[in-house]
Amino acid sequence: MSEGTISKFGLGYCDRGIMKGRICIPIHAANGILVAYAGRWPGSAPTPDEPRYKFPRGFKKRLVLFNLHRVREAEHLVIVEGYWSVFRLHSLGVPAVSLMGTSLSGSQADLLNRTRARLLTLLLDADAAGYKATEELLPRLSQQFFVRVPQLPGNEA
Repeated sequence: MSEGTISKFGLGYCDRGIMKGRICIPIHAANGILVAYAGRWPGSAPTPDEPRYKFPRGFKKRLVLFNLHRVREAEHLVIVEGYWSVFRLHSLGVPAVSLMGTSLSGSQADLLNRTRARLLTLLLDADAAGYKATEELLPRLSQQFFVRVPQLPGNEA
């Protein structure tokens, strides 16, 4: 990842508190106000009972679309599952938002409806969870938007 992307998204390493030992990712509301940090363990999960991602107590990711505040004026948005996909697409000049998972809440759908976007590309992971989520989200999103779903090769990992 480039220094420009790291700087643009405000990524950093945390050395104390609940996010100690994690890469911290600032999460903003649609209006640009910082609402939380996601803490990602830099490698595989540290122990079986420790999640790869941590969020502050009380944070409700279903109320936010990651990166929406930067791209809400775009007429075409790409919807992905995770932060790293947003970072990669941003580096290519593609406006993208992350669900921070595979589900789209009613609040997140409302946020999309308040953007200028009329075209969405649903680009979820090429695994069982991504395929299932695509099948569920496509009919919902296509009621309000023109939605494209590119064919991706299956997960071979």
